[in-house]
Amino acid sequence: MSATAGEGTWGNTLLVGGAAALGVLAPIVLILALALSWGAPVAIGAGVVTAATWGGVVLVFKAAGRAERRFVAREPAEIAKLPALAARRGLSYVESNVDLAGTLDRYWRSRGRARHVLSGRTGNHPVAACWYERSRAGTQLRSLVLVIALPVAMPPLEVQPTLAREVAPGLRREKVQFEDEQFNDRYVVIPAEHGPQAHRYAVDMISQRAIDALLPLKPFFFDIDHEIIRVEGSPVLAADDVDELLDRAIALTQLLDAVPEFAWKQYGSPARPLPGVG
Repeated sequence: MSATAGEGTWGNTLLVGGAAALGVLAPIVLILALALSWGAPVAIGAGVVTAATWGGVVLVFKAAGRAERRFVAREPAEIAKLPALAARRGLSYVESNVDLAGTLDRYWRSRGRARHVLSGRTGNHPVAACWYERSRAGTQLRSLVLVIALPVAMPPLEVQPTLAREVAPGLRREKVQFEDEQFNDRYVVIPAEHGPQAHRYAVDMISQRAIDALLPLKPFFFDIDHEIIRVEGSPVLAADDVDELLDRAIALTQLLDAVPEFAWKQYGSPARPLPGVG
């Protein structure tokens, strides 16, 4: 991602944050102005800002709803592209897979359905990508997901785009620094544990060869969760987004190919079966 793109995304984040702050503060100022007789100009100004901010929020949500309805109307055409996409990638396609749903439920801690499944092997590694519809804590969620099976179970490790860290600073442990500054600028790598050994584990898992595979792609979140690498993709079921997810699968299998043999033995433990993957 170029510096310009990153600055634009960060600017949009600041804009949204500023609008949210105005939406909260302006009604408070309006109430205080009326209660404490701060004068008509203050009350009118606060009223105008309140109306403009919340009116904008309503318009944004209406526009998002219209966009979603338009895409849902195109969804069957997007789904029809997936068998050919799977064949082009050397994978198989099925409309649903109950076994895969059970595996995803285990790692996403939810209950759901795995639909429009592309599975097989990328390189030497079992992979599965699908449209995952699930329920968690009473909330209905839908998105594309990708899972890649590991040869053994490994300690948890999160890899986040740097922007995610900037939006919510202080919520995570200190990141691991790598020798490649371009990678450090784009990604935050966070082991589950503290200490030098956890840092060594992160560096052993993400080699320079892995970094070289990741850098050409737009930064994305992935994590190692014992037996799998998992990636959550687009909340829209589109063939282009599935294709992008499978590009990520190629980079992540290259990451796995670059892990030294001693790391699997030093950090790994026996893996549980992964029904539906591969």
